[in-house]
Amino acid sequence: MSSNQSNHTHITAYDVTNQALNATSHGISAALAILATLALYQQAHTSLAYFAYTIYGLAMVVLFTASTVYHCFYFTPIRNQLQILDHASIFLLIAGTYTPFCLLVLNSWLGWLIFGLEWTIALVGIYMKIRHPKTIKKFSTYLYLAMGWLVLLVIWPISQRIGWSGLAWLLAGGLTYSAGTYFYSRQARRYYHFIWHLFVSLAAAFMYLAVYLHI
Repeated sequence: MSSNQSNHTHITAYDVTNQALNATSHGISAALAILATLALYQQAHTSLAYFAYTIYGLAMVVLFTASTVYHCFYFTPIRNQLQILDHASIFLLIAGTYTPFCLLVLNSWLGWLIFGLEWTIALVGIYMKIRHPKTIKKFSTYLYLAMGWLVLLVIWPISQRIGWSGLAWLLAGGLTYSAGTYFYSRQARRYYHFIWHLFVSLAAAFMYLAVYLHI
């Protein structure tokens, strides 16, 4: 019996249900991300806005699509490769979410500085995830959190431009992502990874409302 056949004999009903929930949750989010991006285009009036919204929208779509594909093919030989892409896309989403705030809200040397810093970290993180996944695995969650909460360095000028309501949506997103890492770090427990997916989708929705309603 081949190793693949041996692995399949150990697949339980829980395994199938869990992966179906994981794939469905982010599959729905991927579809909603496409619609959300199109909605942003309706209120873009400059080339810079189109650029920022395109990067942001693509980051959301890629993250949720990569996650969906990974969980759809979880029981196949390409699982590990898809998982690397899934995890690498988290860096893409974080930097992508920063983009409209840096370019359209701050829109200054400070905004471009944070934009460059976030994307530099993201690209290095993606490279490490692809080339040295075992090395970065130990601290990637902390790196995700550090990238996300770097916003505290510019929280005051951002709040001056998007108001306290916009800031509330932004912080709600950050806190939801952070709270979700509890389940992500304990995903060996039953359905904890699915719960993590729900936190990611909810946090992304909060962040989107900050962008859509206040930029």
